[in-house]
Amino acid sequence: MNVRLYLCLLAEVVQDPQFGLLVKPRGVAELYALAESREPLARAQASGRCIVLDARFSPGDAALAADCVVGSGFNSAVVEAVTTRRPGV
Repeated sequence: MNVRLYLCLLAEVVQDPQFGLLVKPRGVAELYALAESREPLARAQASGRCIVLDARFSPGDAALAADCVVGSGFNSAVVEAVTTRRPGV
């Protein structure tokens, strides 16, 4: 998990009222367990513009719901986004 990437995206949610974030981590518990992400994640979620998807949702679901998919390393959501003609980085 790329903590710095999450922290940058969470900060953007708080700073830019036009920016929304849909997070599909490999493990939701892993995301919430990261001490350095707890406060930024809580602030971003409180804005109403940050949603964390759990295991009920596939990477493809996340890709279809997003305007652009961002991944770190090999990421199945990015692969699925690109194959459905959605932008992915």
